[in-house]
Amino acid sequence: MSSKATPSMLGRALLALIHRSPSSGYDLRKLFAESHLHHFSSSPGAIYPALQRLENDALIQGTVEQIDTLRPRRVYRITPRGLAALRAWLECRVTREDVVSNIKDLTLRFACMGGHLDDAATLRFLDGIVTELAPFVAELEEFARTGTGDLPVHGRLAVKSGLAQYRSFLEWAREARNHFQEGETGG
Repeated sequence: MSSKATPSMLGRALLALIHRSPSSGYDLRKLFAESHLHHFSSSPGAIYPALQRLENDALIQGTVEQIDTLRPRRVYRITPRGLAALRAWLECRVTREDVVSNIKDLTLRFACMGGHLDDAATLRFLDGIVTELAPFVAELEEFARTGTGDLPVHGRLAVKSGLAQYRSFLEWAREARNHFQEGETGG
């Protein structure tokens, strides 16, 4: 077993997908290439090493199926240890560092919550985003008002761009929270 305790973002996405449906590396590559997960590499040089790391860490287990065919398939299933790691990641408290530097990870966590966590846990997650992000947005707004005077135009415009992105994510988190509070989860 390897010493790496926490899977990469790609590893966590793979864990969530394998938990939903046992899959081969080829199936996963195809899914990444044809879906909203396209920002992850669908290359064998990314997917197969990530699967191997997850298997080395006993988070998934691969079994060879269709042995008597020309193309046997190695199908991966999540292990109890993998399920515990997946749940721990999904239930992890949102921190300021998450909202400042890891919005992509937060978005992936939210996308993976369906079918894994109940609405109360999803609400805690969304509340965490709002609680941590609202003061950060306020700080950025204050900086944009008072602290960008010495910046060149490129710097000022970059601050405006970042502020717009954080505001948008905060608006989304509040809207998503309202959906869950009103029971509009769609399933």
